[in-house]
Amino acid sequence: MRIEENTVALVTGGGSGIGRSLAREVAARGATAICADMNQESAEETVTSIRADGGRALAISLDVADRKSWAGACDEILGKVGHVDIIFNNAGVTVPKTALSELPPEQWDRLRAVNLDGVYNGIHYFMSRLHGGGRGNIVNTASICGLVTCAGSGAYIASKFAVLGLSEALRFDLEDSDVGVSVLCPGFVRTGLAGSAGDAAATNHAALENGMAPEDIARIALDGVEADHFYLLTHGEYAGVVANRNRTIEYELAAATRSDGRCDDVDVLAAHWNREKASV
Repeated sequence: MRIEENTVALVTGGGSGIGRSLAREVAARGATAICADMNQESAEETVTSIRADGGRALAISLDVADRKSWAGACDEILGKVGHVDIIFNNAGVTVPKTALSELPPEQWDRLRAVNLDGVYNGIHYFMSRLHGGGRGNIVNTASICGLVTCAGSGAYIASKFAVLGLSEALRFDLEDSDVGVSVLCPGFVRTGLAGSAGDAAATNHAALENGMAPEDIARIALDGVEADHFYLLTHGEYAGVVANRNRTIEYELAAATRSDGRCDDVDVLAAHWNREKASV
């Protein structure tokens, strides 16, 4: 999908980090950026920086976990710009690095509400109210933690695996439509989100000091969207880890007992993924 002068892009979590950089990048490519964030002041700061560079932008207050907030945001967006062509479901939170068995339920609930329910809400309101028809795109921010796992981040990992699976299913749901789907899976990024992840000082130092700049993440993501890529992968150093995980799954499946006969769903899945492979 080409991002051009008449394109309108909605970025959730647009007040900081990757979201701010996504908003700035779409504006730099000529689009109007709608910066949505729970923190209205942060969203306004993003808009100010975009306008200072000659771009077009609008700030709105939005809690992605709250459907009443979404309804109000839709009314405001439709009243001011009329439609949205592309949505970046980017808002996310994390929790202190904690064993899943010790995580307080309220932290699990908040993380799920923002990282997963927030993505669903964005998809729902984009498709039902905001998208004006014609070519469109949905970009969901997952994480490299949607592809591999580690100890101490089970709740965050669960939410990002869910976003990845949701995005893959959505791509197949919409493959005959004019709406494309992409999923962004960054590794460590120099953002405030990484800095709020908890007590693992070494991990946080690596994320904040050695992580990729959010501006580079945004550029890679937008280049991928314009090239109609589904997977927007930014950190090639994880290739071996992901490959090892996949090989383990392949080995165990190869050794598993086969069911009698061939299930129709195997053919359907194979057809989907053969088309996906051919499009790369």
